[in-house]
Amino acid sequence: MGEDAFLTLLVTQLQNQDPTSPMDNSQFVTQLAQFSSLEKLTSISTQVSAISQLLVAQNMATSTSSSTSDTTTSNNTNNTNNTNNTNAA
Repeated sequence: MGEDAFLTLLVTQLQNQDPTSPMDNSQFVTQLAQFSSLEKLTSISTQVSAISQLLVAQNMATSTSSSTSDTTTSNNTNNTNNTNNTNAA
């Protein structure tokens, strides 16, 4: 539930309450606190998702860089071995 939907629901609830028996203040405060908590948790979830995506991208880049480096090292080792074999012959 978004902020707008919550506020619309809250205003509707206040407009339709019985004037002789208004909403208890503690219920009102509890609803606001629950919404505030939900809003913060949603924000935290969005931020954690963004961080997770960045870490995945970073790991992929590191993995690609590492495999390229391993291939280069392997090629250099093969070239060195070929040179040593040629010199030994």
